[in-house]
Amino acid sequence: MKQDTPTIRINDTCSSSGFIYGRNAARSGTRYDAESINQNDHGYDGTLTVSNGVAQFGDDIRRVHFELTFEKADRLRFSFRDAGKSRWEPPSFLLTDKSPFTSENDSKFSVKFNKSPFSLKITRKSDNQVLFDTNVSPLGLSNLVFKDQYLQLATRLPKNSALFGLGESIRDIKLGYTTYTMWNNDNADPENQNL
Repeated sequence: MKQDTPTIRINDTCSSSGFIYGRNAARSGTRYDAESINQNDHGYDGTLTVSNGVAQFGDDIRRVHFELTFEKADRLRFSFRDAGKSRWEPPSFLLTDKSPFTSENDSKFSVKFNKSPFSLKITRKSDNQVLFDTNVSPLGLSNLVFKDQYLQLATRLPKNSALFGLGESIRDIKLGYTTYTMWNNDNADPENQNL
């Protein structure tokens, strides 16, 4: 069966958004590469650099600091920060319960990275279930977009996964498998709509 229609839709969508679909796509969308990823006693940290950016939504943050910490055996936390400019963040005492950190060996999770383009994959050790995987672009692009006032991180969810309570919207607490967009625009929470 011929599948010209999806290709045309993708081409039209990509072209209208300033992206190029096909062979040259990897050169026309945002792509972060890991300049360094270092393992420490409680996780990883590193620096990501944008090797190809787009002007849509503003300039890309050129250098991004990445940190992943194994907080407990059953909890880890990762963050992306502008490496060149300090920004407001919630105080650390609000984000942690002061428990001693653990190591990857004692964690219930394993972590893998791709350096170019950067991606992060978190797997549960007991059954090898992939819980979080940002390597979802078939075009060789990063699934991280980090701008001054725009952040995008794409992940692949397991087929029968459950996602609960995303964003400030009025809808069922168990969310279906679809794309959710969240915008903060000082309007009332919409019912069953993206923010």
